[in-house]
Amino acid sequence: MPRTKRAITHLLTVVLLAACTAAPRYGHFVSLPVTGWERKQPAVFLTDTLPPGTYEMRLTVQHSTASGYPYKELAVQVTQELATRADTTGKGFIHCADTVIKAVLFDDGGTPRGGGLSLRSVETAAGILTLKDSAAARITVTHLMRPDTITGIASLGIVIRARE
Repeated sequence: MPRTKRAITHLLTVVLLAACTAAPRYGHFVSLPVTGWERKQPAVFLTDTLPPGTYEMRLTVQHSTASGYPYKELAVQVTQELATRADTTGKGFIHCADTVIKAVLFDDGGTPRGGGLSLRSVETAAGILTLKDSAAARITVTHLMRPDTITGIASLGIVIRARE
């Protein structure tokens, strides 16, 4: 019986902690071509208007263990752009920041990192987004790997949460 009580207590603790986590203000995944991700074709994420505040961005890389991504890490550039106030078409964006990220997809022994079986997910910090006024954002993710086209990356995701 004590084991059951401990399990229930643990479950309730996890549920309560999850309830206290800030809900995402934005979250979206973009599928990449099976034939390979070209450097000249970045993944683009367009947010709805976000209220003023400071936000943490997280990048999720989903890689296939079957298609053999040949490198230990994935280097990407995450570019933040904000919509100008005067532009109501959503086409006018102002460059804010570039962040270079290295996502480690395999450990030193070649074992895939992240959760999942044939499709592994690895999450990493992707920068801070600070808004003084409400604005929509365009987040662009471009790979920085040596070949122009890389295979084995199935999709990319961006989650934006209010910073606590």
